[in-house]
Amino acid sequence: MIACAHAQRLLPLLYDGELESPLRRELSRHVTDCSVCTRTVALLNRSQELLCQTIDDHIDDVDFSGFWQGVEAKLSQPPPFWRTRVSGWRESWLAFWSWRTPVWATAMAVIVLAAVQFLLPPSPQEQVTKSLVSENNQAQIESLSTSNPVLVWNEPTHHATVIWVGDESMEEQR
Repeated sequence: MIACAHAQRLLPLLYDGELESPLRRELSRHVTDCSVCTRTVALLNRSQELLCQTIDDHIDDVDFSGFWQGVEAKLSQPPPFWRTRVSGWRESWLAFWSWRTPVWATAMAVIVLAAVQFLLPPSPQEQVTKSLVSENNQAQIESLSTSNPVLVWNEPTHHATVIWVGDESMEEQR
């Protein structure tokens, strides 16, 4: 069964005959059972009647005597040169930059960047600390670079541990 909120959005399409058969049948069943949707269809009918009546009332007041001469005059004039150039440029630009081109370019850039990231060896600074695990107020360092100094300060009264890994080697600090 179709929900009333969804049916309300589809009613203009039903009224214009633009729905597929299964959806049209389901929506028609809903309209017969729902007073709100029935009222909406009645309002669409009334709007269409008022529009047709207004057009019929005012159609005789419009002067179409020079309409086709004006159309023929406009068609016989060549378009301005700049307009032709801009429309040609726009068509060629849109053909070149369809939505597929940026998508493929982005995908290829991501693949290349990922390959570079995984294939390059890590820098010396990235080799300093592989991981730091803290369980039960105990710190554990799994691997360190031998060229960088490491200082560990532990204060059990406040349950604080500070691990400092320097950027300089021991020889440079002395």
